[in-house]
Amino acid sequence: MPQGSQSAPVESCDLAAAQYRSGRYAETAAILAPLAATVPPNPTAVRLLGLCRLRLGAPREALILLQRALNLAPHDPWAQMHLGLGLAAVGRHTDAIRLFRACLPRIPGDPA
Repeated sequence: MPQGSQSAPVESCDLAAAQYRSGRYAETAAILAPLAATVPPNPTAVRLLGLCRLRLGAPREALILLQRALNLAPHDPWAQMHLGLGLAAVGRHTDAIRLFRACLPRIPGDPA
């Protein structure tokens, strides 16, 4: 793949998402960390890295990443939902509900 190709981050995020779904959170985080550190950062990589950090028991770091992902992509319903999951995990249920309600019309069939 040529250097600077736009498909490399997408392919890496797709691979990371598959790893995440299989429960390999540390491996997923290793794939995503370089993408989340680029300038500008890849919003999907930042969001998925936040979810990994949440699953790996680092909720403070997770919330920072998930909030950053939402700041990078404020209209992304997945960013809203995943920040909501992070907030719910630390007991901030009122804030989580607000985000869940905001994203529900855009992803109504998602079980989360």
